[in-house]
Amino acid sequence: MRAILFSSFALFLAICSARAAEELLPPFGFHRTIEWYNQRMGEIRRYFDAKFGTGKLVSRSRDSDTEVIQTLVGYQWMVGATMLELFYFSAQHDDLVFRTISVDYKAL
Repeated sequence: MRAILFSSFALFLAICSARAAEELLPPFGFHRTIEWYNQRMGEIRRYFDAKFGTGKLVSRSRDSDTEVIQTLVGYQWMVGATMLELFYFSAQHDDLVFRTISVDYKAL
């Protein structure tokens, strides 16, 4: 009887921890392609260009001097006393890839 109770409790804990682990996964997943990032970056940039005028390219670099290839592309818009920045960053080492798009607001 104890063995059945213990087994049932262990199964319950395993199911709960599996569900908890699934909840930690981001809803967007990890399978976005470079094409998706390029498209999204273009959409955001066109939106800001239409709203605030043509953005200024402030960074475009690709560093492959080390084992990690890093890419940075950034645009900037001035809106009154506020600076709006849009950046794409990627770092890749063999099959490991990290990509992000960020929008930053800075009061001047």
